[in-house]
Amino acid sequence: VSDEDFYVVFAISEGEIDGIDGVWVNGTFTAGTSSITGNASGASGFTNTWHLNKGTADSGDDGFGFNYWWAITALSWSTSHNKLKAIANVQWHFEVQTGSVGRNINMPRVAFKVRGVKVRNNAGTVAFTSNPAWILRDYLTNTVYGVGLDDSLIDLASFNTAAGICDQLDTSLPFSDPNASIKRHECNLILDSTKPVMSNVKLILKTCAGQLLWVSGKYKMQIDDALPPQGGPALYFDSTNMIGGLSIVGESKQNKANQVTAVFIDPDKDWKSETVSWPDKINDASTYTQFLTTEDAGVELKHKIKLSGVTNFNQARFLSQQACLRSRNNLKVSFSATSEALNLIPSDVIAVTHDTPGWTAKKFIVRSLTLNTNGTVKLACSEYQASTYTRNQALAPPIVPDTNLPDPTSVTVPSSLAFTESVYESIASGGKKVRVTLTWTDNTDYFNSGYDFQFKKSADSSWTDGGTTVSTSGVLNDFEKGTFDF
Repeated sequence: VSDEDFYVVFAISEGEIDGIDGVWVNGTFTAGTSSITGNASGASGFTNTWHLNKGTADSGDDGFGFNYWWAITALSWSTSHNKLKAIANVQWHFEVQTGSVGRNINMPRVAFKVRGVKVRNNAGTVAFTSNPAWILRDYLTNTVYGVGLDDSLIDLASFNTAAGICDQLDTSLPFSDPNASIKRHECNLILDSTKPVMSNVKLILKTCAGQLLWVSGKYKMQIDDALPPQGGPALYFDSTNMIGGLSIVGESKQNKANQVTAVFIDPDKDWKSETVSWPDKINDASTYTQFLTTEDAGVELKHKIKLSGVTNFNQARFLSQQACLRSRNNLKVSFSATSEALNLIPSDVIAVTHDTPGWTAKKFIVRSLTLNTNGTVKLACSEYQASTYTRNQALAPPIVPDTNLPDPTSVTVPSSLAFTESVYESIASGGKKVRVTLTWTDNTDYFNSGYDFQFKKSADSSWTDGGTTVSTSGVLNDFEKGTFDF
């Protein structure tokens, strides 16, 4: 073997990976599989062979410590030395071709397309997955590169529910559409185990807009989602269990957006950053115009989010949609309630009925709960709308009013207007005269202060005021003969 040969170990990751799908050598991609040996082209001046250790913690060829260069004394090591323990790696031999000895040959630039780290799924089986819920659970419990929490501290049922949400498919698309098989959320990122734990946790949660909660001595994972068709709010609140302290805050320009742009990683562009916006000015033109022109008076309110672990256009677009709609339908409410509110956790959907804002079972998502010193519970909530979680949302959802109170500038027309004609005689013996009595049905509007009634001859165009009353009847005395409208 020439002294100018190169023997290189590329450390891929901590923990066992599922395999390698290909390799870039000096920018040229060659598809590969998870096989142990293979050849890669693109390294001028070399013949080259690489060997993959997937990082399993056993003594086999695929396990940690195995050395493919054991025959070369200077490069050999024993598995007892724990070199490369539980580290997926590629051992690559770049052999100088005949006739190339003595040339000034540079090492090629190498990058790998890795089929990710194996993690524990809901069945406890170790396998490759891009589901954010199982990736987070494995990171929290893994004793090699993760946090090393005991399984007893994990609320597995909540992670199972979150995993199901992430695996949802877009049922609005026909089966033949290639996008119909795209899952709602997937996570594809590089975690640096030297970074703070919360930094890595937040990176994972961002890929699915999730939350990690500490509830009753366990970690729970929650993802906001539309209520199931057969489901309802977790708890109903009204005057019987609301103690007081009602506070309502509407949306503001500081947190409201009429377009959200997501920055994600695009595999089709050499894994460089790409952007997607919702609503898009061209593809979602009607929604973009409604938000910007109709609802926001032409004021641009554009926000940007960074999704380092999202590598799919559709998934990034859906997260942009959620962020945009949540900012627009973001009425906030807080109040104190009886102790039964302790049965709730953040991300639960509740229904509130209250006379002051005119709410009847208006839905909110719980964001935080605080136990007060007097035993009551303070809830902070934000507005809930199921349309926020509808995928492939091309049209703007209808505007939901923040209150059910009636509009003071608009009243309902009274109904059932009727008249009765009668004859009466005045005290001064002026003879018999005609009296018209009008009746109608109350419109029951909150802001109704009274009624004006008018009349005119049917052949005329102008009306004459007949009187004003707070009741549902009016009288016109000394009325003339003829045909009239009232």
